Amino acid sequence: MDKTYHRIQQARLAVYLGTASIIFTFFMPVIMPYVLGSVAIVFAILSKGPEDRMSSRACKACVLASVGLALNTAMILISVKTMADAAADPVRWKQLNDMVYRMNGYTLDEVLSQLRSSLPF
Repeated sequence: MDKTYHRIQQARLAVYLGTASIIFTFFMPVIMPYVLGSVAIVFAILSKGPEDRMSSRACKACVLASVGLALNTAMILISVKTMADAAADPVRWKQLNDMVYRMNGYTLDEVLSQLRSSLPF
C-alpha cells in the first residue's frame, strides 16, 4: 500500500474523532472530548505528510476537533460559574443540595466535607 492511502485514512480517522469529540461533549464531558479532539488534530496534521497543504478532509477534522474542544471548555466554565454563583446564594445552594440529594442520595455539603478532609493541606 502506498503512503497516500495511509494519509487519506489518517484524515478520515481525524474527521471521525473530531465528530466524536463534539458528540462526547454532551454525553461524556470533560475527559473524552479533550482526548478525542487532541488526537484528531494530531492525525489531521500527520495526514499532511511532506506536502505543503493539508487535504480538505484534514482541515475539516481540525475544525471539528477545535469546535469540540471549545464547546467542552465552554461547558466546563459555565458549570464552574453556576456552582460559584450557587455557593454565593444560600437559597440556590439549598436547591442544588436538594437536587443532588434526590439524584445521588448525598448532598454537595457531604461531598465537599469529605473532599476537605482527604486533602493533605
